[in-house]
Amino acid sequence: MNFTNKIIAIFFVTFLNYSNAQTQSDFYKDGFKKNESGKYNEAIQQYNKALVLDTSNVKTLNSRGIAYYNAADYVSAIQDFSQAIALSPRFFDAYYNRGIAKGKLGDYDGAILDFDATISIDSTYLYAFLNRGIAEGDIGLLKEALMDFNKIAAKNPNFTDIYYNIAIVEDKMGNEKKSISYFDKAIQLNPNLSDAYLNRGLAEGHEGDFRNACKDWSKAGEMQEYGAYDLIKQYCRK
Repeated sequence: MNFTNKIIAIFFVTFLNYSNAQTQSDFYKDGFKKNESGKYNEAIQQYNKALVLDTSNVKTLNSRGIAYYNAADYVSAIQDFSQAIALSPRFFDAYYNRGIAKGKLGDYDGAILDFDATISIDSTYLYAFLNRGIAEGDIGLLKEALMDFNKIAAKNPNFTDIYYNIAIVEDKMGNEKKSISYFDKAIQLNPNLSDAYLNRGLAEGHEGDFRNACKDWSKAGEMQEYGAYDLIKQYCRK
């Protein structure tokens, strides 16, 4: 499963009484804008300048970590998030972001610990439960993953990604009928979720229902899930 790439960006402005020279705030704001426009390396350069003026600004460290993450430099991102945590141990954004970056490197155990820390600080942040559940699923902790996903569904039944992820776990546990019903809910909430059509088709295929499986793979193919056509060739032309 892929981690939901929801990185928390915070726009933090400190007003300094300088009239001419660029301030820490100026460099930070410029870095934020460049990061938002996809100019990640330029954003990092601006955050570097901001940190020269305030080496212990945790929000700047967090934002530079986000820019490194967006530039696919996950190791540097983790270093910045870790430095922010060392300076401010209750800064839950950095724990969450570090967990996402660790997940990108396959460190699911480390990611789970960071999501644990995020939840211990702010138990209302549902994406921490979501990504902890995804990490748990990736290392075979399926019951734990299902518990996390069900917590989200109980708190917010319209949470966009949750029924898709429950369906994936139910399928891994061999519960294809339950899996199909949750894919149904996911598609009802988001009819453009191409992965849901593809994977519902796989679950239907496991149940021997190739008529509906082939329809789902056809729909997935229309939505640019081109691997669906390989499944159609293999199972739908008999």
